[in-house]
Amino acid sequence: MSTWALTDLRNKRTWDIGSLAIDAFSWPVDAPLHQLDEVAHVLSAVEDAEPDFPVITPQSIDTVTGVLRRRRRGYIGAAFRVGGFGRALQPGDLLVPPNDVPVLFVSETLLGSLASAQFVAVRPDPTVIDAQWLWGLLNSRSGRSLRRLVTADSSGKRDATTALLRMKIPVPGLTEQRSAAYRLAAIEQGIRGQEQEGPTTWWRAADLRGQEWRFALGSANPSLMQEGDPLGDFCEIVRGRQSRSQDEPLNTTAGVLPLATGMYLAGRRDEVAAVLPNSVVAEPDDVLVAVIGERPLARVVVDPMLVSDTVYRLRPNERAYGPAIASFLNSATGLARWRFLALDGTVPQMRLSDLRQFPVPAGALEVQTAELLPVGPLDVQLENVLWPS
Repeated sequence: MSTWALTDLRNKRTWDIGSLAIDAFSWPVDAPLHQLDEVAHVLSAVEDAEPDFPVITPQSIDTVTGVLRRRRRGYIGAAFRVGGFGRALQPGDLLVPPNDVPVLFVSETLLGSLASAQFVAVRPDPTVIDAQWLWGLLNSRSGRSLRRLVTADSSGKRDATTALLRMKIPVPGLTEQRSAAYRLAAIEQGIRGQEQEGPTTWWRAADLRGQEWRFALGSANPSLMQEGDPLGDFCEIVRGRQSRSQDEPLNTTAGVLPLATGMYLAGRRDEVAAVLPNSVVAEPDDVLVAVIGERPLARVVVDPMLVSDTVYRLRPNERAYGPAIASFLNSATGLARWRFLALDGTVPQMRLSDLRQFPVPAGALEVQTAELLPVGPLDVQLENVLWPS
């Protein structure tokens, strides 16, 4: 998706495209603007990581969901310690990556952890800005767009840090910030505790009789893939049919609808397509998951959409199960099983037969669906919470 802006160049000191893009950027909210370093204190990394200690790095964070994934062993260099005395990080601090990766909120679950000095660690000033508001702001779609712009020309971590700290962000009154506190806290807490195990080395003798070899050879505990009921028992699963070349003219005589593609589920592209006689249409409360990729990117449908051949449509037997199914597939357990079942060819791909047999542990769907927030990319969720249209 392209972005353009009309800019008057007559009074500009430079015609540098990056600087012009930053000048053309505008936040979708009318509030006083402050530099990041005016509302948050910068913290220093004062500890050296031990060679084999697992360390959180920017690469440890999932770029779509913001979930903390595997930590890195073998990191050498300065690090932040979470918890303790002195200049250690405390719950409520933020770890801001120097690239387009979600900001990590330091919570009680990270006490005792080490984080690499590749992050910019900041401590929000509670008299000016709420920590979760700042976390949501920097991780929203607008926040990530501006972070990309200000760091685009950075030649290293020092330049990126300087650019981030000078970045201007909207800071409404604390009362307005805290009006979104409940939903921001629910989103942030929802991505905690989903960290995957670090990689381990193991070997064992396996009896390959009476079971699929890929289960027996692909896991140290293949019985986990037998636990639970097939996903197909909870919903009807079909693959979409529609696809349209970007260069193909759009025929609107039969009507059009938004088109759900894998890129749409990843939050990277929106498009529409014509409704055809054989189109697969997703209705509200259906769940969409990606066919290709190492993540399901499950999302609950809000408005009717066409379904492309890169997306599966899951129609729950009980409509209230939609958010619960999406939440389970996006969870640490669901993601681990998804990666296990996805065919690992040139790119991972989920077969329809495997998705129908996808094991759902007992009780995984027994949640209060009314309390679940819309499932989707983190930046999209936060954009909708902070400044709903």
